Amino acid sequence: MAKQTFDDLAQVIAGLSSKHRQKLIGIDGGGGAGKSTFAKHLQSALHNAEVIHIDDFYIGPWDKRLEHTDYVVNPMFDWQRYKSEVLDRIQRDEQVTYHIYDWHEHNTNKIATVPQDAVVLVEGVYTIQKSFAAVYDYKIWIEADMDLRLQKALGRDGEHMRFLWEEDWLPVERNYIAKDNPVSRADLIVKGHSADFTQGFFETIS
Repeated sequence: MAKQTFDDLAQVIAGLSSKHRQKLIGIDGGGGAGKSTFAKHLQSALHNAEVIHIDDFYIGPWDKRLEHTDYVVNPMFDWQRYKSEVLDRIQRDEQVTYHIYDWHEHNTNKIATVPQDAVVLVEGVYTIQKSFAAVYDYKIWIEADMDLRLQKALGRDGEHMRFLWEEDWLPVERNYIAKDNPVSRADLIVKGHSADFTQGFFETIS
């Protein structure tokens, strides 16, 4: 493993040739791996970036069970809405305006708008899935131990969510990692939880 700073990564991203008017960065990894924290620090280093969370495209309600766990990509996220409101608009060089799922009110009434001069950071599980991968200018995978991820996720979401994590979400994540193989498409693999991101650096896996 090697150390890299967020400032260094920001320079790499700044030097990329963008496929579209706005640079689009995908930050993927299992639940509880540290994706949102990583995205927040990268956003600060880039100075002009906006973060979009895949959780904003959840269908809900939060406690709805999956019919089975054979899925490769979790169907509880509105992937068509993500594609039409974010990816399609970026590819057409249009301003991104998208609806945000409210995990408490269970609706998508809130709307967010992304400035057209901002780098777009999308973070969340399944972000760089095969069907979307070609749209991104740079893809990042956050690697972390599953037991530690579960611990972090339950610390964030609450013990009442354990049954969903253990019985629904983690089994589908395992399918995604094994069958869709997002790690193979990543331009950068980060070791989650191995370094304190607040110190301005992270550890990479070669």
